[in-house]
Amino acid sequence: MLLSSTIQQMQQGINVRRLPRTFQDAILLTRRLGVEYLWIDSLCIIQDPGDQSDWNRESILMEKVYSHAFVNISATLAENGTEGLLVPRQSHAFSAPPGIEVNAHGKIETQYIINSDFWHDQISNAPLNKRGWVFQERFLARRVIHFGPRQIGWECQQMQALESFPRGLPPTLTVGSRSKPAIYEALRELSQVALASPQAAQNAPRFSTADLQFAEWWNSTMEDYSRCRFTFVKDKLVALAGVAKYVARNR
Repeated sequence: MLLSSTIQQMQQGINVRRLPRTFQDAILLTRRLGVEYLWIDSLCIIQDPGDQSDWNRESILMEKVYSHAFVNISATLAENGTEGLLVPRQSHAFSAPPGIEVNAHGKIETQYIINSDFWHDQISNAPLNKRGWVFQERFLARRVIHFGPRQIGWECQQMQALESFPRGLPPTLTVGSRSKPAIYEALRELSQVALASPQAAQNAPRFSTADLQFAEWWNSTMEDYSRCRFTFVKDKLVALAGVAKYVARNR
């Protein structure tokens, strides 16, 4: 990690082989994607236990870091930084599920039997996404590449995909209001009334239907956030500040 005592040495160069495996994998992926810069909190923010000045300054800017990044690399499968992004696996496990021919009222149709918790098992319920700081990173990022327990996943404001479904999850597998596309669509829809006519909004009742719908959406989002874990409980508000700013701006 970056400390006041190591900053000079790190500015001269970092021995990549001495970094945790997840950092090494992220560096390799960044290079393969042709991206020049990689942000890793513990290497970009001074971590001195006795001097929090750099952290206090940078933590309130995290919204800009994640919302303006090209892509967020998520070690979704990992409990810590030593596990890396990739695990040994069998390649045949990621093809589309086999079809079953069913006679539907005299018409032969091909149906697929799929676990409806497919996305949850691979992404939402994976270790990393139970951490508090990651909630904000995932919410704000334009795009997320998830390295899950058995598959690589993709998430952006328009779609979710896995290796089994590279063109996007089928509707029966989308995670409803908890999906990234649904979150942004809900925020857009719930903000339209407020944005369309500021004058009308001023003359409207104190709490309109749209206000109540927005409050319900926000409460649901906060329920998800409250389930997350923190190493330091004091981080709970600052780790949500970027989301609050984003929502307020778009609201």
